[in-house]
Amino acid sequence: AGWLHYLKASVRLHADGRLWVHPLPGQESFRIAPLTRANAWIAVTGSDETLAQGARVTVHGAFGDAMTIDHAGAADED
Repeated sequence: AGWLHYLKASVRLHADGRLWVHPLPGQESFRIAPLTRANAWIAVTGSDETLAQGARVTVHGAFGDAMTIDHAGAADED
């Protein structure tokens, strides 16, 4: 059980050929600018205490159904 929380995120194709997801800064609900850079949501459940770099996470985005991809750590701020 527990809660379900979504983080604004950016999915990128890296040089190694894999998709990586980066949580974006500014996760507060009143922050609008991160939504302009987001192309996905990371689903975080109550059992996930931290998101370690390289951990597999569930991602929802414009590409349709949810996927499980690698978490690359915090995104670079523009």
